[in-house]
Amino acid sequence: MYVPLSEAAAALEAGRSLVSTRFVVPYPPGFPILVPGQLLSPQILEFLRKLDIKEVHGYRPEIGLAVFTEQTLQRSAADTHGPISSQMRHEAHPALH
Repeated sequence: MYVPLSEAAAALEAGRSLVSTRFVVPYPPGFPILVPGQLLSPQILEFLRKLDIKEVHGYRPEIGLAVFTEQTLQRSAADTHGPISSQMRHEAHPALH
């Protein structure tokens, strides 16, 4: 699912966990600011808002950040195989499955 930055900030303030499904890499310089499985923080959202770069791989301003659904996070928390279940991998990269 995609969450616009403004909705992401409100979700974090409400206590909801948002977990990235993708690498988010501003170019230049080309260093990731988010990686798959990373929790978003208010500081990361603020950094994204202040970026003065037009090319940000893994982020589309018109639809927002790609994050795992709450249902997937709940299933993952119950999964004994680790923090990223096969459903989470499928949700992050549906074209690969």
